Amino acid sequence: LISGKPEVAKNIDKFVHIRTATKELCNMLYDLSMQSFILFSGVDGKNLTKMTDTLSVLKEAHDVTGLSATFSHYFKKNAIPNFQVNESIILQNARLPTTKAGMNKLRKT
Repeated sequence: LISGKPEVAKNIDKFVHIRTATKELCNMLYDLSMQSFILFSGVDGKNLTKMTDTLSVLKEAHDVTGLSATFSHYFKKNAIPNFQVNESIILQNARLPTTKAGMNKLRKT
């Protein structure tokens, strides 16, 4: 949806249902990832805010691949001992240039 290639963007507009489905899939993966994250022991307000911001970048960029990989990572874990490592894993999961740019912007603030 946001590949930056004009020929792709032109064709996507012909298939509105794809855009809607992608948006809904991103919303669902965002919600499931947040629910899984909240269940980990040691999650405090600061980490919760950071994760909300981080996953929001993925959701707003419609990075289905990144959200799916993040959800899969959380689904396989029952705890995350080091939240900094967790953040770096999510950065690796980000696939789209707009997602990576949004993540870098978050890290600077």
